[in-house]
Amino acid sequence: MARELEKHQLYQRSLIKKYRRELWNPFVAAVKNYRLIEEGDRVAVAVNGSAKSVVCALLMKQLHRVSDFPFEYKLIACDCEAERLSADFNLDFNAANGDCFSAAKDLNCNKIALDFTGTQAVLTLLSSMFFGHKLQTVLPKERAGEQQIIRPLYCISEDAVSAFERYNGLQFPAVRADDERAAKLLKELKQKNPDVEKNILNSLHAVCLETLPGYTSKGKYFDFNEIYSNREK
Repeated sequence: MARELEKHQLYQRSLIKKYRRELWNPFVAAVKNYRLIEEGDRVAVAVNGSAKSVVCALLMKQLHRVSDFPFEYKLIACDCEAERLSADFNLDFNAANGDCFSAAKDLNCNKIALDFTGTQAVLTLLSSMFFGHKLQTVLPKERAGEQQIIRPLYCISEDAVSAFERYNGLQFPAVRADDERAAKLLKELKQKNPDVEKNILNSLHAVCLETLPGYTSKGKYFDFNEIYSNREK
C-alpha cells in the first residue's frame, strides 16, 4: 500500500509535477541563464508570508536537493506571518528579522533571494513606459554593497503562482501591485493576447539599440544625433 503523503510533501510534489512547466522549469532556467546561484554560494531566502515568497522557498529547497553543484541556503522569516507558515510547509527558518539584509549578513550569506516575479518585471516596464516617460525595469540580479540581490522567480508569471495556490487549496494574503494602473493595463492586454506578458518579458532580452532614437547607459544619455554621427563614422 502506497504511503500517504503529508500536506507539505504534496505541495512540494506539485511544484515539480503538476506545475513543472510553469514553476520548476522557469525557476531552473532563471538560475542557470542569469547565473543567480553558483557553487559555494550561501543564499538567504527572504520569506514574507506571501504565496510567491513561499513558492520561492520551496523551489530553493528542491533545487538544493537535486543540484549538481554544492550551495547553501538559509530561510529568513521577514514577518510573523511567515513564521506561522513554518509547520504547514516544513520550512526551517534560520532567522526572524524584518531586515533581511542584516539577517543575511549575520548568517554569512553572500546572496539574498527575493520573490520578485517576471510579472513584476513586466509591470515595472509598463509603469515606467506609460506613466514615467522612460523605458526601464528591474534586473534579475544586482549588487547591494557586499551582497548580491537575486530574483530567481524572474521567469515565472504570478498567474502560475496563483494556480499553484488554488490547486493546493491554499489561501495567502492578497498582495497589491506596486502600480495598480499598470496591473489593470496588463490584465486588459492579456484578455486580448494571453501570451502578451511572456512576449514583453522576452522582448527585454532582444532590445535593438541601433533602432532606438536615444538611450541611457551608465548614467550617460546618448541622444539620436550622437548615435547617428557615431554610426556614420
